[in-house]
Amino acid sequence: MRFCIFVLTISIFSVGMPAAYADNISGTYVANYSNAAILLQIVETQGNSLTGRMEEVFLSPNKNRITISNSGISGAVGSGTVILKIKPAAFIGAPIPASGKFNGNELQISGGGGGVDSFAFTFIRESQSDFMQRVKMLYAIAKQIRQRLLVAAAIKKQASIDARNLHRTLHTAIILNKDSKQATTISSELERLDSKLYKITDTMHALLRKESAIYGADYGPARAEIASSIYGDGDNMQSAADDIQGLKDDIYYTVHDTNIHDDIKHAQLYCAAQMSSPACIKYVNADHHYQQHALTVKLAINRTMQIEKDTFSNRKLIENKAVYLENNE
Repeated sequence: MRFCIFVLTISIFSVGMPAAYADNISGTYVANYSNAAILLQIVETQGNSLTGRMEEVFLSPNKNRITISNSGISGAVGSGTVILKIKPAAFIGAPIPASGKFNGNELQISGGGGGVDSFAFTFIRESQSDFMQRVKMLYAIAKQIRQRLLVAAAIKKQASIDARNLHRTLHTAIILNKDSKQATTISSELERLDSKLYKITDTMHALLRKESAIYGADYGPARAEIASSIYGDGDNMQSAADDIQGLKDDIYYTVHDTNIHDDIKHAQLYCAAQMSSPACIKYVNADHHYQQHALTVKLAINRTMQIEKDTFSNRKLIENKAVYLENNE
């Protein structure tokens, strides 16, 4: 038998029960505890025999659920001593022995055979309505505790969500700062390649002027040597163009990174209501710098593409002129 606090109600089943409680144990008894109520209904029959039932209503260990069990009662009473056998309806096995004292309005019983299933209860002669009132109170306690547990669970869940949102927002700020640094590097590299294209174009123009100034019987080999240098510079220009394409690819993959776009949208939604939080301040600053650097890179790549177009157009004209001069006096 589980150790718990029970409410016992004892109903009077016999007809013509004597008026004096001290002479007859028959009646309704209730045991009230902080976490349980026990109702005992018991009838004394001929030969001092006892029969009846016991209903136990108690809170679960975490006090958010109600457990109800019913048992049959049999036994005997004599000289104020009560001997009982308790047979739970859901219990398979021998009845649980119990004994105690009866003094008219109070019934004290204990039993269980020792160990964790031992029990000791004090019952007071009361009505079944008293028992039902106590049961109602226990249900109210269980409901209140369930509500508290639900609130606590909701708070815990929200805290977990807030922690994930915080982590993701901080991670987004870190990625944006990293992309801003990459944008600065790309902008500097584009400026270097712009200068390289201009420098190569100037060199090719200078070589073409040199080739154009060669005359005489042996102009062919001399012009051919200069033309070869021009072609070499053309290859250098193509190498610079390949480097530019590599930077353009880096920009493309950064701009079209769906993960960072999703993270940015998430951070924007989160920070709409958390703007003053440290994480959102970091995100907003990171996003501001990222947008500035992104604009700088966009302008830089547009500039470089135009320079590439102009210098390659000049390269073609210079190389065609070099071929012509190589083969014509």
